[in-house]
Amino acid sequence: SSSSCAGGGASPAEEDHRSGGVVVVLTTYPPDFEDASDADDVGGPAAVLTPSRFDADGVLRFAARRLSRAPALAGSPVPSPAWCAGFNFGPGALLGRDVPYDPHARFLFFGEELGMAARLYTRGVDFYAPSRCVAYHRWSRAGRPDFRRDAARVRGAEAVADERARALRRLRALLQQQRGEDVGPDLDRFGLGTVRTLGDYEARLGVRFEDRVVSDAARDAGLPAEAFLSSRTAFSDSAIALVTGLAAASLSDQAAGGPCSSSESVSS
Repeated sequence: SSSSCAGGGASPAEEDHRSGGVVVVLTTYPPDFEDASDADDVGGPAAVLTPSRFDADGVLRFAARRLSRAPALAGSPVPSPAWCAGFNFGPGALLGRDVPYDPHARFLFFGEELGMAARLYTRGVDFYAPSRCVAYHRWSRAGRPDFRRDAARVRGAEAVADERARALRRLRALLQQQRGEDVGPDLDRFGLGTVRTLGDYEARLGVRFEDRVVSDAARDAGLPAEAFLSSRTAFSDSAIALVTGLAAASLSDQAAGGPCSSSESVSS
């Protein structure tokens, strides 16, 4: 049913929060690298994800904005509104037991992190970005296989597209952007928590999911302007381009029933 998105009972993380405990996840997008010679910025400023826009599917998209040297020198994690799959460090039981991945949201890609963030935040989990780069990621997948290509080859592009569409409906139901459509089973189990409301997460982000509105202040994620290297400039442009453009190219390619070219790459 899409009528209720809250979990049926309090998870250990929720109980810990209510008893005065603090549940924190350190999370960010790691910067890109081509080879070992690019690692000369080890320990440099990291990035915070800030709300950017809603895409055509109604999914909130984020921009990675690199922090300035000032907060980095302080050596303290920086409050962040987003959970990132690229790097997240926290209690293993969070994803293994309390907020497991939703098996009915297959091939979602864009929206995966947003759904997890909403589920975690409403269970009382707070997100912080490291003030310094602690990990790097090879964003390009040129010459490397992509799971969606493999799935489209084995199961057919139409079946993969249908599952992705179902996952998008499920995400929109979770975020109360739509109601009444078939979103599959167990949305209560893989739904929101009970420590905070979805409205609380909207307020933290500075957005309204149902209206698909991003406030101007949201793009600073509640941080002062001097917290960033420059005014609303995203870092790791190559990584953001890969995530934004080439993932769409991969999906388009699947719909056509053919493999991606070796020059296309997709980040997960």
